[in-house]
Amino acid sequence: MRTIERNFKKNPHTATLLKNFHTAAYGLPSDIDDDAEALALEAQQDGDLLDMVEDKNVVDLRTENQVRFMNDLIGRLTKLDPSTGETAREYTEMITRKGGWTPGRNGNASAWIGRMIAKEAELKANRPAPATPPAVTDVAPGRYAVEEDGTLKFFHLRYGKAGTRWAGYTFLDIQASSDHYPVKDRVRKARILALIAEDTEMAARRYGIEIGVCGRCGRVLTNEESRAYGMGLICRNN
Repeated sequence: MRTIERNFKKNPHTATLLKNFHTAAYGLPSDIDDDAEALALEAQQDGDLLDMVEDKNVVDLRTENQVRFMNDLIGRLTKLDPSTGETAREYTEMITRKGGWTPGRNGNASAWIGRMIAKEAELKANRPAPATPPAVTDVAPGRYAVEEDGTLKFFHLRYGKAGTRWAGYTFLDIQASSDHYPVKDRVRKARILALIAEDTEMAARRYGIEIGVCGRCGRVLTNEESRAYGMGLICRNN
């Protein structure tokens, strides 16, 4: 009996654990559900990682770098696909418990790292393309209040001055009490500007009504009519 057949007979769960990684590294079909079928296909390959382990117990001969690299790869795989990351973690722990890691370029530690790298590349290649950020809407500078994800929030929009190094830049801050924090995410910034652009005057007025400061110029509103409207008389007429 071949070593690989003995190993899989001892560890029937291994075929299920590894079929995702065979798909990445060796191109096996991903729809293998039966352990026996997986074993039959595996026997046609050059041999699995456990095939590199002798029947006797051996010490863990991985280098510190290999241990760190494996843990890092498992973390990266988990972020891309939790199920795949869990599979990688289970298999790594299984061989570690058996004391079955072997060193060198031809050892199974190096082979397993290569297989996880191949799986990571496959998962990245199959990720859906990120959504294209909406175009930044042309909105006049000022102070605005709009609802983002069901919560009313307050923003201050400015543009870089012409003739300076900041010309062409758009600065959007979110206001929390008297403090302002820049919105750096371009997708979020474009989304907020699109919300403001739906009705810029109303967004500016709402800021003035809620905060008591003119949404256009930022001056404190003291006139009763201006407070009710949310904007100072001069700004309303310009």
